[in-house]
Amino acid sequence: MWRDHLTRLIGVTFITITFLGCAKEIRELSARFKGYNILLISIDTLRADHLGCYGYQKRTSNIDSIAAKSFIFESMFTTSSTTTPAHVSLLTALYPRDCRNGYYLRDSVTTMAEILSDSGYLCLAFVSALPLDERFNLDQGFSYYDSDFSGCRGSIHLKDHKWFAHKYRVFDRNAEETTQKVISTLKERKLSTPYFLWIHYYDPHFPYSPPKGYYDQDKVTRDTFPYYFQPTKSDLESLNELYDGEIQFVDRQLKELIDGLKELGAYDNTIVVIVSDHGENLYEHDNYLDHSQVVWWVS
Repeated sequence: MWRDHLTRLIGVTFITITFLGCAKEIRELSARFKGYNILLISIDTLRADHLGCYGYQKRTSNIDSIAAKSFIFESMFTTSSTTTPAHVSLLTALYPRDCRNGYYLRDSVTTMAEILSDSGYLCLAFVSALPLDERFNLDQGFSYYDSDFSGCRGSIHLKDHKWFAHKYRVFDRNAEETTQKVISTLKERKLSTPYFLWIHYYDPHFPYSPPKGYYDQDKVTRDTFPYYFQPTKSDLESLNELYDGEIQFVDRQLKELIDGLKELGAYDNTIVVIVSDHGENLYEHDNYLDHSQVVWWVS
C-alpha cells in the first residue's frame, strides 16, 4: 500500500478533506508529510469499471501499477456530470450550487491552490479543454495556469464559431500534447520548492478517436456515434473499443509524465492522486451517449 514517496490513487473526498479539513487525524497526517509535492491528475470522462485495477478485462498497465501500491477508493460520487462544476467541487470541496452553479468560481471562494500557496507551495496547472479555461476563474491560487491550446491538433474543431468567444480554433488538446507541455515547462522553471501540480487530461472524452496502435481496428466497424441511437452489437463493440483506446492512450501518457518527472528529479516525495470528474454513458440507459444530461449510480 505504501511506497517510498507515498503514491496514492484516491478519490475527491479524501483530497478535499486532507487539505480543507481540520480533524486531529488529518492535522497529524499533514504534519507527517509536510513538504511533500502533490500531483493531482484528473482524467475527464473516465469510468472506473474500464480500468484493470477495478476488475476490467483489459489492463491499464500504468494506472494499475500505481494502484497496486496505493489506496483505491471504491465508493466515489461526483457532484456533477459535467466537467466545469465537477472540477470546481474538486478544487474547493464545495457543491456547485455554492459556486455560482459551478460554472464560474467567485473570488470569495477559497481554493485548494490558494491554501497550498499560503503554505509555501508553488501551484501549477495544465488543463486540456476549454471548460476549464482560466476565464472561469479556476486559476485562483495558481502561479501558473496553462490553458493555451494554440497550435494544438485538438479533437473538436470550432471552425468559424467560437466557444464562449474563445480565440482558439480547437476545443481541446490531447494527452500527449499536454504531457509534453508539462515536461517542457517544468524543465524551464526548474522547480526547487514543494509544488502542487494539477494536470487535467481530456481524453477519453467524446469524440472517441484514439491514435492507431491503442485499439484493435478489426473490432471497429463504426467510428461516428450520435447522442441518441439504437446501437447494434457491432456498434457497441466499436464504441467500447474506441473508448478503451482513448483510455489506453491516456494510460501511456501517464507513464511518459511520471518518467519525465523522475528525470527532472521532481518526483521523489510526491503524493500522486488520480481521479475522474465523472463517468460516461455508453448507450446503456435510454439509448443515450455522453454524460451531461443523465446521471446513473453504479453499485
